[in-house]
Amino acid sequence: MPDTNPTPDNLRAARLAAGLSQPALAKLMGVAVMTVCYWETAQADIKSRDLRLFAEVCGVNAGGLLYELEET
Repeated sequence: MPDTNPTPDNLRAARLAAGLSQPALAKLMGVAVMTVCYWETAQADIKSRDLRLFAEVCGVNAGGLLYELEET
């Protein structure tokens, strides 16, 4: 069963794949840059409403962020 919070690596990978910097993502989401930093360094959990917006902004499926990235 997956964790209820995405891994920091998944969040960072999704942001980078969308071509966004932490400040750009924060601005689009209406949160502080440090909030994005905290999510990506596991210093804070992302709330479900923020996860949905994060996924929308990055163009990914929110549910997919909850699973470990597969190594290829």
